[in-house]
Amino acid sequence: GQPRWFRAPGGAAYDANGLPLAICGSLVDIQSEMEVKAGQEPRARQLGALIAAFGPYLTATYATRLSAASGSKFAIDPKSEARGSGRIVHVTVTDGSGDTSPVDYVLNADNKITDVYLQGTVSEAGTLRTGFSEPLQEGGADGLLAHLKTSTETMLAAPAPKAKP
Repeated sequence: GQPRWFRAPGGAAYDANGLPLAICGSLVDIQSEMEVKAGQEPRARQLGALIAAFGPYLTATYATRLSAASGSKFAIDPKSEARGSGRIVHVTVTDGSGDTSPVDYVLNADNKITDVYLQGTVSEAGTLRTGFSEPLQEGGADGLLAHLKTSTETMLAAPAPKAKP
């Protein structure tokens, strides 16, 4: 036979001299509960690995993009625009040659950036999601994890882009 998981709660009642008067308990088969829990552990580890990989990936992504803006000027519009429960902060980036580009930041109610709109309309979160669909379709969560790690390594190994004059 195969080993099984059981839970065995119990207790006893004692007299004034510490002698047991009654003992009771039960035996509950928890095999299916433990099988479900064991099946969730690898998924929890996988989710933790994905969350851990996103931080370096996003940091490398934005560092790479912002290094191209070296020498640029960022002008923040002091008036933000209400959007749902958050706000949009409008920014104009002017590079060294005088070319301008709108870059808008979407803030949630806690003033944390939740998305960036390049050229004022292209959602960076949407673009990233699109880039994640192929690795997810081809390899599931493990495929996405490999994509994040490889992309991060590639960005960190690449020479910094040169700023426009």
